[in-house]
Amino acid sequence: HLWHMSGHTYSKLHRYPEAAWQQEASVRTDNAQLIRDRILPDQIHNYAHNSEWMVANFNYIGRANRGIELAMNMIEMPRHPELNTLNLQTNGIPYERRNGTSGQGRRRLLETLLRYELWERAVDLSGTTYLDPTDLAEEQGRRARLLAIAHYELGQPALAQEHVEGLQSAIQTLRKERAAAVEAAEAEAREKGQSTDDQQKAMSNALQRYQRPLSGLEEMQEELTVLRRLHTGETEGLKEALEKLKGVSKDRMARLWWEAKDTEKALELAAEAVKQGTNQVHLLANHADLLWRAEKTEEAQNVFQEVRARSGWIELDLPIFQRLQPIAASLDLPSDWRVPAEYPEDFGERPNIETLGLFRWKPPTAPDWELPQADGTLLSLDQFRGRPVLLVFYLGHSCEHCLQQLNALAPAEKTFKAMGIQMVAVSADSMDALVRTQEQAREGEGFPFPLVADPARRVFREFKAYDGFEDVPLHGVFLLDPDGRIRWQDVGYEPFEDVHFLVEESRRQLELYRDQTQLARTRTISPPEARVLKPVPES
Repeated sequence: HLWHMSGHTYSKLHRYPEAAWQQEASVRTDNAQLIRDRILPDQIHNYAHNSEWMVANFNYIGRANRGIELAMNMIEMPRHPELNTLNLQTNGIPYERRNGTSGQGRRRLLETLLRYELWERAVDLSGTTYLDPTDLAEEQGRRARLLAIAHYELGQPALAQEHVEGLQSAIQTLRKERAAAVEAAEAEAREKGQSTDDQQKAMSNALQRYQRPLSGLEEMQEELTVLRRLHTGETEGLKEALEKLKGVSKDRMARLWWEAKDTEKALELAAEAVKQGTNQVHLLANHADLLWRAEKTEEAQNVFQEVRARSGWIELDLPIFQRLQPIAASLDLPSDWRVPAEYPEDFGERPNIETLGLFRWKPPTAPDWELPQADGTLLSLDQFRGRPVLLVFYLGHSCEHCLQQLNALAPAEKTFKAMGIQMVAVSADSMDALVRTQEQAREGEGFPFPLVADPARRVFREFKAYDGFEDVPLHGVFLLDPDGRIRWQDVGYEPFEDVHFLVEESRRQLELYRDQTQLARTRTISPPEARVLKPVPES
């Protein structure tokens, strides 16, 4: 948090490279603790905020690929119904925790792909868990908007139309949800015997909750209508429709007006975007590009020089910077026209940032173990190497809540097995007491997964399912991937019993495991050369 808070100061000063450094230092420090102590990222209260804000600052300095890398890492992080969710419960009600790493990472990913016009990458990611469809109408609408735009820009109007219809469907779903919420609020107020005025107030509050997301999706629908007209050459009423778009960023609006052949309006909006977004390099690049296209050569060169002065961190392979090559050539500059990245002297001394921790969070490796079953046969984690495992740590046969959890999980064993997941329950009981646990299975002659005994609580301690202060074991559930890394966990004084959530999150984590293998080659991002900062003295 000490590293993080300084980022606020640098952002207020529009010094985005320094702000990004501070936030990266913060996330690396957090990652070191997360991996060391094996806790979930969203258990650190401002982890998601620091990370999404860092993506924004990477965007401002032209490091979109680095921002995407971080946003994708946020989406990879374990979800938990009390910390970080992006789905529905079994009864169709959204989980409450939608502002954690998954929600914020996904929104920053959508934003970055759109801002930097990475259309093919957006389409590719839509076939993975990073941008998969969701049960939440608002999130589904945002996804549909990006993919519709991407397909229009790639010259694929038929595919774009599919996502336009997807956005329309999301709007209809939200409207139905709004109507149901208003009706439920009225019914609840009546049941409580509230006055007519209070009933109206409750209904109004329910209505208001849907106003922002619904109006946002409706604005996106209007934007896609404008884009379709531009691509089909329908000019009648086009400029009037453009004037009505209020939620689209000024730099994007500038390009839409350019496509509508209104050069003056396009340049006006591009300049306004630069003025409002001080030192944001993508806004400057957009302005320079449009000036060049408008044959305002000297002005374009002047703005390009402002881009170049801030170019030490930008990634030249991005389309918005590729478009500046003709301006660079007009100034007799090489194809790589960037200047070396350098922090100003008043930034002071900093440690080597890589010594603070990893840039990307990664699942920690599970400790190995070998424990006996009731018949004395030894079972080890190593036996399951190469396949996923769901470990359930329970306190023993006399723990009523433990048995309730095991009986809730038992019917799902077939589902987990179909996903290739082996379930194993680890007890704090003695080996002899495992039989008593089996006798309390509600169905069949026992639980449909192996039980092993850890009376010394050694494995409980190694998995940190243990309160060292109170000297008592804790309940725990751990999902291990085929490489033996802990992809998901819940540890606490109460057992985890949301089987629906556990099944869906297990499925998502295993899909991520497969996606990461396929996408690993796309992550060839490295920081640019920068002035080496002196390390903080040992003292």
